[in-house]
Amino acid sequence: MADIQGEGSFDDERTSGGAVSRPVPDMGVHDDDPGERTDILPVMDLSGISSASGNIDASSADEDPVPADVDAHDAASGARTPDEEGHGAPDHDDVSGDAAVESSARPSSPLDVPDFESLVAPVRLPRRRPPLPAVLGVVVAVIAVVALVATLAIVRPFGSVRASDYSEATKLTVTMQKQYEKTSSAIDDALGFLYSQDAAYDKTKAAKLKAQAKRMRASAASFADLKANKDETVSAAYDAYLRQATRFADLSSDLADSAESLSGMAQVCNDTPSGTMYDSDFTAQYEQYITSCRTSTASMAKAKAKVVSDFAGTLNQTLDQMTDVVNQMKAIGNASDFDSNSDQIRQLQSLSSQLVDMDASSGAINDFQDKLRQTRENSNPTTALQKLNDALQQGYDEQSSK
Repeated sequence: MADIQGEGSFDDERTSGGAVSRPVPDMGVHDDDPGERTDILPVMDLSGISSASGNIDASSADEDPVPADVDAHDAASGARTPDEEGHGAPDHDDVSGDAAVESSARPSSPLDVPDFESLVAPVRLPRRRPPLPAVLGVVVAVIAVVALVATLAIVRPFGSVRASDYSEATKLTVTMQKQYEKTSSAIDDALGFLYSQDAAYDKTKAAKLKAQAKRMRASAASFADLKANKDETVSAAYDAYLRQATRFADLSSDLADSAESLSGMAQVCNDTPSGTMYDSDFTAQYEQYITSCRTSTASMAKAKAKVVSDFAGTLNQTLDQMTDVVNQMKAIGNASDFDSNSDQIRQLQSLSSQLVDMDASSGAINDFQDKLRQTRENSNPTTALQKLNDALQQGYDEQSSK
């Protein structure tokens, strides 16, 4: 066979023993001994295929180093031709896209180096859109989270209680205490007739007392709007104060409404008889006194102030006892009819002393004054206000130390 000359030439085919030796490209590796060749690779004996497809013309064999039927078999079996091994192949820039795809589809061999651009080329993947409900759910969740964060960022700084808030609340408690003191003083003015016989009921003073009680109630209620009241300790102390302050304000208002009936009772029941048991009309005078005093208590029984209505019931019981004493004296007789050392005189003297002790001016009204003083003390909010101030001071100290 003809030799192929030049760089990248192939060795002659050898058909010794029926085997066909395929030409191998010169890879540039040469043994030190030029007589010994190791670059000849044995291939299959294709003589049978050649005889089945027809005799190969000797001249065509001389023109083509590799028989056509061998090329067909090599192509079917995946064997590489010299051109495919890299010799005489076109440059990469001249290879079309289809040729590149066809080349990438062939099995890789140790000598088949993939194209770098084909490795890094982007791969278009099918686009898959998420379902609409999932998208809407994500959007709603994001909006909710953003709204929550914004709310916390805006509300929390304003919702916390600061030291200045406690200080502001303390200023209001000073006003609340002053309102209590003014209300207590207004009670004394409106009920002055209970403590002095020269005093009388004054409608103007009663109206001032009622107005002052209203101001005290409003002052106590205004604390609820302060930021300091968001403190749990302060809020609990304020609730206790508010209950007491409300009780005192209600008592003051009710006393203002009851002052007129209370004044009428005091005016009548303080006018006790001035005679002695030796007067012939002594018992008659007391009977008249008891009747008048009892009449004056009728309006007191309907008074708004419970302490006043309760006193009306107590006073009526006292008048009943006085009536019983008068009846006993009337049964004994007139003191002027008995000897001064007689038992009748001693009995009349004892009964007469009981009447004096039980009359309203010296007994019942004094008892009522004590009851009224105790009632005012029970509803006094001063102690509760002090506890509120302590809670405010504690909160102020804690915030100032931060």
